[in-house]
Amino acid sequence: MSGDWINQLHTWAIVDVDVSELGDKAARVNITLPQRILRAVDAHARKQGETRSGFLARAALDAMRKPV
Repeated sequence: MSGDWINQLHTWAIVDVDVSELGDKAARVNITLPQRILRAVDAHARKQGETRSGFLARAALDAMRKPV
């Protein structure tokens, strides 16, 4: 009976998702960094397949999660 879901193979997963990081409206910011740091940020982000903004946002979130 192909409609009998009990006899079919199923995969279940439970995933922890931090919804605070989803669906937030982006805001433009203006920061000042030394050029050498900005070049290093851009190079690192590019190697990771990220944008500058994505890298800086992730780095900020990672830093804020660390205990002070």
